[in-house]
Amino acid sequence: FLAVSVIVSVPYTCFMPRVAICKIIDLIFEVAKKPELTNKFEMLIHVVVTSSLLICALTISYFVTNLGAVYSLVGGVAGVTLSLILPSVIGFTVTESRPLRIVHVVVGVFGVVSAILTVISVFATA
Repeated sequence: FLAVSVIVSVPYTCFMPRVAICKIIDLIFEVAKKPELTNKFEMLIHVVVTSSLLICALTISYFVTNLGAVYSLVGGVAGVTLSLILPSVIGFTVTESRPLRIVHVVVGVFGVVSAILTVISVFATA
């Protein structure tokens, strides 16, 4: 049952990164403006990006033996990003008051430093 679960979850895992990467490639090469290339190029990019994502995931899973370090890294960076960095960026863009903008910059810089220290801490203990 676990093998079936993993096989079924691979397309779901690749969907969001693939969509983001394909949109970036479309913006760079402006494929949507060239209808004669759209179908062939989109299929080629789809296959190349999906294969690259799967190869990267396989390589990472082969070399990472400590899953606790991965959870610490992802949790620390995502937590700091969601609690400090993103609210600061949003507050900075919405606020027009100079003192509040300075506070948002200070909190954002503190968040970036915290994320860097989290990464250093995880790699130092791994």
